[in-house]
Amino acid sequence: AAIGPKLSFDSFIAVHAMKAVLSLANTWSFLAIASVFGSTGAAQQFVLNAQNSTPFGPPWADAMMSQAADFVECTGKFANCFYSECTRREGSAIGDWIKGHAETADCDCEAHEGGIYSVMINAILNKVAWEATRKKCPMGTISCPTPNTAPVCKYIQEGNLVPGAELISTFGFNDALKPGDWPMSTNECETGPFGACMTSPCKLSKDGKRAICECPIYDKSPFQVQKKGKCIPGEGKVTSGFHWLPEAPEDSEDLYALMPSPACTKRLQICYESSKDQLEQLSKEDQVSCVGTHETLLRKGKCNDYGYGFSLGSDPVFTTIRISSKVPGIPKRADRWERCESRAKAYAFEGKKALVISTSHSKLGNETCTDCKATGVTSPEFTVPYYIFKDAGINVTIASIAGGDIPVDAFAKFYTHWDTRFWSDADAIADTKKTPAVGVLDFKDFDLIYMAGGWGAAWDLGTSAALAARVSEAYAANKILGSVCHGALGFIQATKPDGSLLVKGRVMTGVSNRQVTQLGIGKITPMHPEEELRKRGAIYKASHGILTDLDQSLVVEDGPVVTGQNQNSACET
Repeated sequence: AAIGPKLSFDSFIAVHAMKAVLSLANTWSFLAIASVFGSTGAAQQFVLNAQNSTPFGPPWADAMMSQAADFVECTGKFANCFYSECTRREGSAIGDWIKGHAETADCDCEAHEGGIYSVMINAILNKVAWEATRKKCPMGTISCPTPNTAPVCKYIQEGNLVPGAELISTFGFNDALKPGDWPMSTNECETGPFGACMTSPCKLSKDGKRAICECPIYDKSPFQVQKKGKCIPGEGKVTSGFHWLPEAPEDSEDLYALMPSPACTKRLQICYESSKDQLEQLSKEDQVSCVGTHETLLRKGKCNDYGYGFSLGSDPVFTTIRISSKVPGIPKRADRWERCESRAKAYAFEGKKALVISTSHSKLGNETCTDCKATGVTSPEFTVPYYIFKDAGINVTIASIAGGDIPVDAFAKFYTHWDTRFWSDADAIADTKKTPAVGVLDFKDFDLIYMAGGWGAAWDLGTSAALAARVSEAYAANKILGSVCHGALGFIQATKPDGSLLVKGRVMTGVSNRQVTQLGIGKITPMHPEEELRKRGAIYKASHGILTDLDQSLVVEDGPVVTGQNQNSACET
């Protein structure tokens, strides 16, 4: 009954995992890890991680270089200090765990009894736990996509990360849905002291509802605090924060290009663009396109100035660095779809019913816009499942958010052979006319519900109360629910029978922020699936290519919910 199989990660993981291992090998002691850590995660003598685990200093610099590669996910009780004002202290209430290395501050933090939380690997304060986690999960959630597979999780759960701690400060989204509290909205602060709380030890308050965390103070880098936080809160105070690399500069006077030299013989020819210091750091760590092998040229200016005119957006790992190539890439989709179609023909589900849902929004802007480009549903994201279901004997109904004729984006109207078949089929075309609105249908009458994407979906799938209610009812009735690309937005308001969000704690995918940016609509569409799913506590996964996500595909199954990453995932989903 599952809608489709999962895809494995492509060579992106292997390449970037290899470069991460190579770049960090000089600070690892693998034999020591094996002998000290063992397989049980038993309590060991605490050793502070005083290594310069980031280019900006020790772990308590709390410096994040990559959202994908710097984090792993765990479950259980945790503290969250990202909203906290802290009071400088003398000495330690928990022990001499950081004596002689940094001052500390007491931070009044959230205490959570359970949930999914993220641990920044480079900020792990226990040296053995850090080494073991970097070894097993060199690319963070890319290497260890399942919660609790990283060694640091067991250290935290068994109370062995910092002796004497009752909780450990990490980061989670448990309280992220309060109005105005979206935690990744930040204030930028100049170099100065801040509380670096990631993996810091905490004590519970007397009533057990708050945590007082003993956070190292760091003062040698710029930092960010939560939007309502203050960079300088007052005498004897610091605000908890972290250091996230800034975006690549826009001013051409500050930009540099790192490109292959004539000596480079690798097939992959790409150019990196950012500030000089970030590119110099990249050259130490990245083994792609002759970077890291000294077969590169660092030149002032933009990649476009040197013939690399096709922008591929941000690097999937080093997200503050833009990449370009000399020629556009072509998605290699034919083989994948051919194999999927051959498998689909083996299925027979006579008498079953499928509901395929489309957007009703037709413009790249408000519907009243008179000069906005036309958009709608992406053709292959509903034509492909339409025929996959039809050919398996399933009765298919097409519905839309508001009812009526479905708007179809002409950009990809003949992207696949399924599209050509659909738009030559009078009966199929008729199914897109005068469609019922989702609010008038009983989703429990269908065996599966599938939500197609397209740019129009960014306006109405995530905001439709009628769709959210029907999806919630279908989930309660144990129906199979699926989506592809922007279609995942149809899940974000849906709830379980207990009233909690359907997506919270669920492994899901949808179009990546990176692909949205590369297609040039990141500042136009009001909702982005990756961002909205993460906000609501979903465990977001995606397959990232070295150059672009446009040629990638991933299908994720979690219970009755099956989600596909993008247009290439339509058949497998």
